[in-house]
Amino acid sequence: MSGLRKTVLIASPVLAAAVGVVGVLVLFIAAVANGAAGHEKETMAPPAAPGVAPGAVAGISPVMLSAYTRAAAKVPTVRPKCKGMRWSVIAGIGKIESNHAAGHSITASGDISPQILGVRLNGSGAGAGGNTSTFSDTDRGQLDGDTAYDRAVGPMQFLPSTWNGPSGQDGNSDRVKDSHNAFDAALGTAVYLCGTGTTYLSRTDQLRKAIYRYNHSSTYVDDVTDHINEYDRLPATGDSTGATATGRAGPSSTQPWRSAAPPMCGAAAAPRAPPRAVTTARA
Repeated sequence: MSGLRKTVLIASPVLAAAVGVVGVLVLFIAAVANGAAGHEKETMAPPAAPGVAPGAVAGISPVMLSAYTRAAAKVPTVRPKCKGMRWSVIAGIGKIESNHAAGHSITASGDISPQILGVRLNGSGAGAGGNTSTFSDTDRGQLDGDTAYDRAVGPMQFLPSTWNGPSGQDGNSDRVKDSHNAFDAALGTAVYLCGTGTTYLSRTDQLRKAIYRYNHSSTYVDDVTDHINEYDRLPATGDSTGATATGRAGPSSTQPWRSAAPPMCGAAAAPRAPPRAVTTARA
């Protein structure tokens, strides 16, 4: 037997073993990859179509529904790292904060009158629940008409200091960021919930965390989440982004209007009275 043949015969078992090891490694890597993909499917809900909503929802005026839908549709542009935003999330906030501006007139462009204002945050405990949070004036009364203390403003009840930061948005493309405008306020809410980092609002834990950031109250989070789930169950029969109807918001809920601490302020949670409308012009 030649030396070459002996070498081949001796090397054959070694090569076979090496090939077997490589094959096992390939199968192991494939299994790990499939497992990871399966885990992702379990923790991530299918992405929602942000601009699709029912053609009409009881208790929500066509303009407010359009504002929620348009805001959700704009999120991929204004907050591209935010996934899973949908009209129902914004509507859940709007339901708690102002009952979708019920009892107020809303124009086609989203202007609401009379304006929606929360209680004066002077620490006096005014309003239901005796909220003693104090917020001195930050906007010289331009948004809330109060030059001494701040009030939550608009249908989504922003504090002036929050609205005048990154949260203030122009949702109806009129080059004005107006917290008292339905389209602007709805988009501001979407932006605030999204934050600036990567967010998956299709995940329950991240959705609840975003709502808690909006208002530091576990009860508030539960209430908003309940409404979101209710709206999510409605059939998507149309896209309301093109609604131009005017009129008044639908009837108030049969449940008492309630909310926790002023939105986004991080104060200790306490119920507050329904927002009080005023007719005085803004400064």
